Amino acid sequence: APIDVKQDPVEAVSIINHELRQYSDALGRQPQWLILNKMDLIPIDIRQDYCQEVLDRLAWQGPVYQLSGQTGEGCEQLCQQIMDYLETLAEHNDEKVIEK
Repeated sequence: APIDVKQDPVEAVSIINHELRQYSDALGRQPQWLILNKMDLIPIDIRQDYCQEVLDRLAWQGPVYQLSGQTGEGCEQLCQQIMDYLETLAEHNDEKVIEK
């Protein structure tokens, strides 16, 4: 189900994780990245405090990315990190990435 953009991000993460675990216990245990989108809607002077509150409420330990799809802020960094992660997985599993 689509997530309401006005929904509490902590609630949204809880819903997604619940659905993942319902589908597969193994899927629910996979590494996760927290991507906080629509950051352009949060005033810059409270953005860091807002993000820290979300992280604290989730007791989040994994990677965190702040971005705005609207402005593009943070998107390039996230794409680079995804690419690095996939390359590391491919090397670790001794698999070749097939280019299309």
